[in-house]
Amino acid sequence: MHSYNAMMGPTTRKLEIENKQTCIIDMRAWVCISLSYQLLILPVKEMFHLVCMVIIFVDISAAVSTCDKTVNISSSVTTIDLQDTPVKPDQCTWTLQSPSKTTIVVKIIDIQLRGSLDRVIALDGPHENATVIQQCGLYCNLKGSFLISSKNQMLIQTYLGANEDIRIFSVQAWAQGQLCLLFSVFNKCTSIGTRSVFVYLIVNVQAWAQDNGGRFYDKGYITLKNSTDNSSYYQLHSTIKQSDEKLQVQLILNDSLMYPASSVKVYDGISDQDPLLANFRTKEQFVPITSSQQDLLIVTEGFNDQLLYFGGSFDSIKPDCHKVSSGSSGSFSLDRKNFMTECDWLINPTMSSGNIILDLSSVDLCENETLVIYEGLSSFGQKLATITKKTQLSSYPLFSATAANGLSIFLNGQTSNSTCKTTPFSGSYWTVPGCSGDLQPSGMITSPLYPSQYPLNYVCQWNVKPGNKTTSLYITFNTLDMSGATTINVDVESKQVANYTGSALPASDLVTKVTSNTSASIVFDSNTGNLGTGIEIPGQGFSLSYKILECGSQINADNGTLSSDTDIPANVTECIWVITVPQAASQFKNSVSLNLYITGGGKGYKIELRDGGSVRSPLLYSGFESMSSVTTNNMVWMRYAKNSTENDVAADNTSFNLYFDTFTITLCDKISRLPYEEYILHRKNFSAKCTWAITPNQTSGNVIFEIRSTELCDNETLYVYEGAPMTDRKLGTITKTTQLSRYPKFSASVKKGLR
Repeated sequence: MHSYNAMMGPTTRKLEIENKQTCIIDMRAWVCISLSYQLLILPVKEMFHLVCMVIIFVDISAAVSTCDKTVNISSSVTTIDLQDTPVKPDQCTWTLQSPSKTTIVVKIIDIQLRGSLDRVIALDGPHENATVIQQCGLYCNLKGSFLISSKNQMLIQTYLGANEDIRIFSVQAWAQGQLCLLFSVFNKCTSIGTRSVFVYLIVNVQAWAQDNGGRFYDKGYITLKNSTDNSSYYQLHSTIKQSDEKLQVQLILNDSLMYPASSVKVYDGISDQDPLLANFRTKEQFVPITSSQQDLLIVTEGFNDQLLYFGGSFDSIKPDCHKVSSGSSGSFSLDRKNFMTECDWLINPTMSSGNIILDLSSVDLCENETLVIYEGLSSFGQKLATITKKTQLSSYPLFSATAANGLSIFLNGQTSNSTCKTTPFSGSYWTVPGCSGDLQPSGMITSPLYPSQYPLNYVCQWNVKPGNKTTSLYITFNTLDMSGATTINVDVESKQVANYTGSALPASDLVTKVTSNTSASIVFDSNTGNLGTGIEIPGQGFSLSYKILECGSQINADNGTLSSDTDIPANVTECIWVITVPQAASQFKNSVSLNLYITGGGKGYKIELRDGGSVRSPLLYSGFESMSSVTTNNMVWMRYAKNSTENDVAADNTSFNLYFDTFTITLCDKISRLPYEEYILHRKNFSAKCTWAITPNQTSGNVIFEIRSTELCDNETLYVYEGAPMTDRKLGTITKTTQLSRYPKFSASVKKGLR
């Protein structure tokens, strides 16, 4: 237990504690001094407790005896208290003054007002008619806020109501490294249940005169050149002139030299505890910043180098006309009554990766109005589209920009259109993850938002990871529907090996070699050729399948051989080749003549051949037996696959050799392998002899052949054979003199075919 004694006078009591701490208690203003810098709770008579909170040594005899005081910010430690005031003051005024050509920064550490009439007012100048910086009444919360003057004087006034509750007004202020501590005390204790708590109340001001910064109103330009300040504080404030008016502050930092040590932080309000809107460290990071209310706080650090500086302009704007969206999604609809001659919507998500997707849901412009969309947050960005009343559409494709760059929409009009009542534009946006990445051993990739239309100005890149051995990248398209300006490029070592666009599926799949430790990529680009002068209409996009194989290639030659002994590495399970022979001269057509020889008795794999250059082409052969055939065009698709149901020994004991050669026929010759097909011979393609060979890809059944019309000339004869012409069974002979208007149907076995 602590022992204590009290000396009671009209206004003071003294409490002595056994460890020699002393509290001098004034009934109007309580001051506690602790020699050991401790906080003690003392038991007092009738269960009352006295709390002594000590911050610093204070010479009570040197304290100023009035609450109205002018404080020189550049002076040494100053004390303000109310202990000698005969009664609780209704009003106190502190005038803060710093050297000329400087400004004052005040930070409020704590403020607690109890009465409904209590208030604290900060004025931007030394007189009561100066512009109000901030005022605070009951229930307001300015804790942590900055009050910044536009010049070198500031007036702080406190007004206390009639009730006797505790008042707290604690302020911290600074300017250019000089320190002032001002102390004041509360007026009376308050009862809490059966206890009374005495609180030591502090007004704590640290102040210095900053060379840069200050308070700025409505619009203008701010600058900061090299400074000895550790930090400089700028407060941008938009003045509301009508009670129903709403204004925001928009800041554009447009010139600087900051790297590597300096930074510019922008807060949405008057406190560094308000949301941090940006932390700029280089000029390249600059984006327009818009406050949600009337104030922006800018804190600069590290501009103490002779070469470092920054500058920017700011303006007061209407919130319905200018908007900055930083969320992962949002929407905007411009009300024409808020549009004068220029409005903008800046989309700047806080995410650093991924893409923005913009859906421009409606555009209804008036004469002389132009809507421009940019990637980036200013008109210096890449232009994506320009829209006028004459060029506007009923619906628009989606637009895209990288989240790191942002996206902006600017609406401009030469004059306001008072008679035009339409909504100029509305839209929404959302963000999606980036579409780039590394390819797996096999899979499928699609255009952004597939199967819906892809956005304009979208780039995706899928990479093949470099390996320690040569591989083959195989690509086949499942769907393809793109505008002419949208491309898909396949690059190996930064060299383009294939390019795709349009809506026609490629006739040939791609098989390209990727050597060890080299790079390869598939790049989708919906921005190529778009200069922002018009709006392209994108298609559905694309879907492709890919495999990274251990062997296979694209073969372009007149003839050649593929062999299991030389073209398939050991322990390989799958290979794909696309063989292309040259195109023929006019009046002729080149096909591929194939001869496949299988040796060994095993069944460890199978060979698949297709009549064309793609896996989508008609199947020509599938199995593990020797065969001969001719394609209908100048390409053949070949796949080797090890049979998983057989053991490796069976595969090792079986080998193949495929010999291919160019087979030239006239344009009028045709080979049909489908279950059903039609053929019309145009006389312009007719040479001395034309053959239509019908050999369906079936093992049993019959071919039914119907001649719908003939119009032969003199000395022309039409023959129909089952099997080979001139050697197998002839089914019919037709000449000009024997031709009919209607013919019976002919039949032949599928195994022999029909000519």
